[in-house]
Amino acid sequence: MMSPGGHVYDFYSDMFVNTAFFVSIGFGLRQSWLGSASIPLGLVSGTSIFLGSLFAEWLELRSAAGNKAYSGKWGFDPEDALYLMSPLAWLGWLSPILVGACIGATAIMIVTGIRLSRLRRAQSQSVPAVKRSKCVTALTSPKS
Repeated sequence: MMSPGGHVYDFYSDMFVNTAFFVSIGFGLRQSWLGSASIPLGLVSGTSIFLGSLFAEWLELRSAAGNKAYSGKWGFDPEDALYLMSPLAWLGWLSPILVGACIGATAIMIVTGIRLSRLRRAQSQSVPAVKRSKCVTALTSPKS
């Protein structure tokens, strides 16, 4: 169980670290076989991870309590795959990982954005206007 403040801290720190990790890989691989293409690949990967995380959080906030945007298996969450990055870096596999992250993270970000859009549309059609405005206000206003 996690406190609301702990969840916010965990969410933002994960978003920052994951985004910075892939952007940094892109800058670090300038001298690899990817050449100058590594920088845009890192930026696209980082941006997709950032937006995908944001969309997933918004999807979870709008969903029923306890529903996750992406549930893991065998006790692991999808973001736990980042623990494999150190051994893969030692093996020199960061270039193919960056290309895969650019494709995979972008695809997941698009799918999550579509799911969020569909949920928002369904909720806006099923909730009266007065309640909808309170819901939107609660999701968009900072909690004190």
